[in-house]
Amino acid sequence: MIVVIIIAVLIAILYIFPLARVIGNSMYPILHEGDILLCSRIYKLKTGNIYVYKSPVSDKLVIKRLRHLKFEDNKVYCFFIGDNPEESYDSRNYGYVNAENIIARVIWQPKH
Repeated sequence: MIVVIIIAVLIAILYIFPLARVIGNSMYPILHEGDILLCSRIYKLKTGNIYVYKSPVSDKLVIKRLRHLKFEDNKVYCFFIGDNPEESYDSRNYGYVNAENIIARVIWQPKH
C-alpha cells in the first residue's frame, strides 16, 4: 500500500512540475540546447518569465520568454520572443498566442 501511495505522489509531482528539454538555440545564452528545465503547471502570467507552450502553427512545444500581454474579449493573448532573435521563430512570425496554449512556466534552469 505504501508503494502505491509513493508512486501516486510521484506521478502527481511530475504532472504539476514537469521537465522540459531545450531544443535549438532560440533562447541562447540563457538556455542552451539540451538543458533540462523544471517547470510548474501552477503559475501566474508575468512578462519576463519563460514559458512552455503549444505552438499555434504546429504541434510542437515551444520555450520562449513572455514579452507582452493583450486582453481582448475576456481572453488573454501572449507575445513570446526568444532571447536569441536571429535564431528564434516566435510571435514576431506568428503573432500573439492564446494563453490557453501555455503548458507551464519555467521555474528552474541551469546556470551557465
